[in-house]
Amino acid sequence: MNTSTKSPIVTYFDWNIIAYYRDFLFKNEMKYSDQFEKIQKLLSDKEILSYYSDAHISDLIPINDPGSFDCSNDLAAISKITQDIYLSYNILDVEFKFLIENPKNIYDHMLKNHNPVLNLETIFEPDDPLGGMLNSFLKMIPSPIPTNSPYKPDNNNTLMDVMKYFTEWNNKTISDPKVYRQRKNELFDADTTNTFQDINSELQNGDTEKFEALLKTLFKHAGKMIKSRLDETMLIFLFLDQVRYASDRAQKNIQADSQHAAYASIADSKYFVSNDKNLLKKTKVAYKILDISTIPIGLDEFLNLFQSV
Repeated sequence: MNTSTKSPIVTYFDWNIIAYYRDFLFKNEMKYSDQFEKIQKLLSDKEILSYYSDAHISDLIPINDPGSFDCSNDLAAISKITQDIYLSYNILDVEFKFLIENPKNIYDHMLKNHNPVLNLETIFEPDDPLGGMLNSFLKMIPSPIPTNSPYKPDNNNTLMDVMKYFTEWNNKTISDPKVYRQRKNELFDADTTNTFQDINSELQNGDTEKFEALLKTLFKHAGKMIKSRLDETMLIFLFLDQVRYASDRAQKNIQADSQHAAYASIADSKYFVSNDKNLLKKTKVAYKILDISTIPIGLDEFLNLFQSV
């Protein structure tokens, strides 16, 4: 396929592709040398155009002991393959925008503000007038969790009790993959209707009808909490994992994967390239449900589209 007379094909590379590219550039790893020589030619010939996102940068920042290792080669590889084209997201304005920015600057900013642990005392500061009002308001509302539910806080009196409980649960599952897997299995086993198992079976056969019905309910209840493609994709990935479809071992991985899938679709990219088979499977389901035209594809299959390179 010769696209030299056309505009560059917008292509988003998953972090695992860039990680192999880093090893090719800086560690003389020749396992994928043919592939990355082709990618470099496609970039130099302007047949493809790539960009990076916050998902690439957050992949470099571990939950514990952030900034403890030298990631200069990682950032250099991102810079080289994307030519510093950065898709930013403004969470306040719910706006995505392309910028030219060295990945090192984004990394430094994210590292400075890195705080994966949620803290209600920080969110609802009692000394702040608004925070004090929210504190009082949440303590006035009765807990919505039934007293016979196995997933309820020890103090299950108010909505604040519930928020504290799930905030602590979220912190534990992010920092400890074992806790995440344990809670996921508990929820799966508690499904006496076999809904999760039925959805899994249908997904394995390429059918998303029951899963989409579940999502409609979830999206309805989530309401205004879902503000962007990032939120939509995260919710889909989390529940794909809950029904054990292409499941992952850690919540952080799911968050990172869903962000890559979302960022890959926002700029109307033609391809989302990854060598993670489970990520590709989940992304295909998400794109089908969200009616996204971006094509999830493996590296070799992607390069085979450019036979003349």
